[in-house]
Amino acid sequence: MKVLFNLQVPQLYDLVRRKQVTPNTPASHYHVACGHSFSNLWPMKSGGFGLVTVPEADSFYCPMCGELIKASGYTAEVGYRGTVPISLDLSIIDRGNVLDVQFEYDTVYADGDTEMIYKGYKSHVVDVLRFDFKRRKAFIVLKKRSRSDVVESRQSHLRALGTAFYLYCGLWLLQTADCITTRMS
Repeated sequence: MKVLFNLQVPQLYDLVRRKQVTPNTPASHYHVACGHSFSNLWPMKSGGFGLVTVPEADSFYCPMCGELIKASGYTAEVGYRGTVPISLDLSIIDRGNVLDVQFEYDTVYADGDTEMIYKGYKSHVVDVLRFDFKRRKAFIVLKKRSRSDVVESRQSHLRALGTAFYLYCGLWLLQTADCITTRMS
């Protein structure tokens, strides 16, 4: 086993949040630096096309650590429910006739029923794209999702190797579940 490439990003976002949509449903926030999750109700005003939160909803202090959080920084917006990666360890591993592209990441879960964002029971997961050049097969292996180590293993022929690899990596890095990454100036 030889590691050809390794990229570690300990913190992908400053904030994971679910915006407030109505005056009765609170906004949910997860401050990645300290791991604190909280929700609150912001005042809302008419914005021409309906109700919008006040501008103060984009800059506030974390109630746990007191750090000023600006939602105009690296923020992951999540819907009613969804899983968001908050760290990433990407490795390319040579195993002889097999090449593994391994995505290892920590996640937080947005729960619309409890109106909170929190680390779940199995918040550290591993996805492996395994390319077996000898057998001319490609596998997707999802690990650490339940008591058994490997939950899913799909295989396909290596003819679509290039397309599948670029699509999977691109989609995973740009958007995971219901998470949309925003960076505003």
